[in-house]
Amino acid sequence: MRDEILDEYTADHEQRLIGWVHAMITEPSTIGSVTSVMRYLGAIARTWVEVAPDIYLDDLDSEEWSELYSAIIKNSGDSQGTALTAIRNFHHFQSKVFEAPPVELLGGPTVEHIRARFVSPKLMANCLKTLRDAHIYNEKERLMLECMLVLAWRTGVRIGEVTALAMRDLSISGGERSESQRIDELLIRSNILGTIKTENANRRIPVFALLSRGEREKLDSVLRYRRSLGAGPNDPLFSPTGSEGPFPNHKVSTLFSKLRQQFRTAGIHSTRYVIRRYPHCV
Repeated sequence: MRDEILDEYTADHEQRLIGWVHAMITEPSTIGSVTSVMRYLGAIARTWVEVAPDIYLDDLDSEEWSELYSAIIKNSGDSQGTALTAIRNFHHFQSKVFEAPPVELLGGPTVEHIRARFVSPKLMANCLKTLRDAHIYNEKERLMLECMLVLAWRTGVRIGEVTALAMRDLSISGGERSESQRIDELLIRSNILGTIKTENANRRIPVFALLSRGEREKLDSVLRYRRSLGAGPNDPLFSPTGSEGPFPNHKVSTLFSKLRQQFRTAGIHSTRYVIRRYPHCV
């Protein structure tokens, strides 16, 4: 039954909530009582499904999780005590299954251990095949999402930072003709599409050195395609068909929900800590 529900509700925030409910009902170390489960859901589920779809949950750090939970608890009205207990239990589940970072809530810190993993080229190839076979995206959207995923894997850039890349954040060389131009560097910084966490997070990513030739060619083809549509300096590099804005969270989170099974099969339970990180990029 749980698998059937997960197949129907594919968004990241939905799968986390469903998985938590299943764990509470079936695992001996959790609450177990259906009455308690319903009380906890009543305290936090409504606000969770209202605010979480617009957030890249795998990108959140401890402070951002705390802010999200504080908003949920505040919106629980007279049930704030129950909401706090529910949030502690919910985050404990997300720490175990999705490797969410430790969060300090009222009543003391939640201490969890992060188990980092590397994604092998074989596993990434399987993930890219899953993306190419996904019929919910058209050809151009699949190409852009593939480039976004590869950038996150190769460079350690957060997926939210990739989504927020604007055309002006590209360092381009190759002459004036658009057919010969190529992307040499990406500038990660705050712009009209998104805000980075701190000034120290400003950085240049040398994609010419980190991506393979085939990966660079695909990224360059995205650049040419966006320019053919008249994208200006403040427009997103990656944008779904028929839209002038960046990829909405639900399209990206649906992709990661599809890929998560690939990671779990390989013994990796989170997409947050599996990307390669290069010291000269941070």
